[in-house]
Amino acid sequence: MADESSAPKEKAQPAWMKPVVIAGVALLLLVLVQWAGSQRTENVRLETFARGTDALSGALAQGLLENNAGKLQTTVQRIATESGYEKVTVTNLSGVVVASTDRIQADIPADFPLKSKVTVDGNRLRAVRAIVLAGDTRLGGLEIVTRR
Repeated sequence: MADESSAPKEKAQPAWMKPVVIAGVALLLLVLVQWAGSQRTENVRLETFARGTDALSGALAQGLLENNAGKLQTTVQRIATESGYEKVTVTNLSGVVVASTDRIQADIPADFPLKSKVTVDGNRLRAVRAIVLAGDTRLGGLEIVTRR
């Protein structure tokens, strides 16, 4: 009997603690769901931007084949205006700018990938891709820059 009286008694928890813990866990779960949703939204945006760049590179192949810089410049200007892009640049195989919305665009390296590569630079997205004909015959490159 002496053992029962010497055992430490558990301290009763205040009545307010259980609802506070439940509310804290619920808040944490809401924050986690919101964060996961925003991550998914950003990934979808990047994938969509890459697919758009892939489609535009296919559409610009004919212009590069025709070697008509004036027509290509008009096309690039319309693409940028209609799509809301900050800059659209088309280069030949050597990296020499053929058409661009940036009037002072310098030549850029000609190592464009066969599939769009999107990079995030602060509040801008930049996509680069090779302009190809018949699968993997490179004609030039495409660079698109837009705001996030």
